[in-house]
Amino acid sequence: MTVAAKDERIAILLSSLGSEFTNSVMQQLPEGQATALKSTIQQLESDPPTDEEFNDVLVEFNRFMDFVLSNDARLASDEAPASDEAVSEFVSTGDPFEDLAALQDYQIAGALRNESGGAIAIILAQLPDERVSSIMQKVPDEVQEDAFLRLQSSPQIDRSLLSRIVESVVAKASLLDQNAASDPAHLADEKTASLLRSMDRKTRTVMLRALENSSPDVAERVKDMLFMFEDILRFTDKSIQRLLTEVETAELATTLKNADPAVTDRITSNLSKRAKATLLEEIEFLGSVSTEQEEEAQKKICSVFAQLDQAGDLEMIE
Repeated sequence: MTVAAKDERIAILLSSLGSEFTNSVMQQLPEGQATALKSTIQQLESDPPTDEEFNDVLVEFNRFMDFVLSNDARLASDEAPASDEAVSEFVSTGDPFEDLAALQDYQIAGALRNESGGAIAIILAQLPDERVSSIMQKVPDEVQEDAFLRLQSSPQIDRSLLSRIVESVVAKASLLDQNAASDPAHLADEKTASLLRSMDRKTRTVMLRALENSSPDVAERVKDMLFMFEDILRFTDKSIQRLLTEVETAELATTLKNADPAVTDRITSNLSKRAKATLLEEIEFLGSVSTEQEEEAQKKICSVFAQLDQAGDLEMIE
């Protein structure tokens, strides 16, 4: 096979990276170009390139990636969510693997957010296990399992090609802020919850009802974010006592196991001596509480906050 056309060179390169990576690239191309490229890749199955031809393609790829890197950097800059905290200027060491290791986990996860499991595995394989775990939790749920399974097979890629792939990810990741790995819908919900928190109760109740009528699913998510457990320090004694009638002792104990002493004192000061002794005893014998258990218990209690607020039974200390 004589390699001459640019499309043939790209097809050789993509076919060597596997179907997942190829499909990810195809999705970014115009329909006509993607169809033509797919046809060329299929032809390679019956007429594969020689080692010499493949090496020739790698040389061409270095020039091709110069174009990709410049556009990745521009797109990352345009699409990065606004943040109150400026992103520190990134200074490359000249070694893409060292640069990758120097990035924050949220930056790497943000750069990989729209990639396939195979592409994510290629990058994570270059990092130590403790960082892989952290980044894996920040990528979309739908690709986590695939990326994890592909990591077990330790994808092998030509070092020159791998270097350019890592360099591309670094160029994008280095421009991202702390919102990079967050779900855009989640960020929008948080902003809505923050806006509602700033309103007086009457206005907040009207706005929530309007949101429930227009977008019930969004309203449910926002109500879960409307209050934080620490807000209990802002409630009047009457509101806390009303809250305690709606919350199970087991959930309260789980939430208070690792809570700030000020929060625990605020709650126990609104209990009878007997109820206080019972709660403190349950906390003591509860054993260790995982972060997940604590967050789940807090979420349930915060949902009670929202219910009481809408019913007009939640008052704040003036």
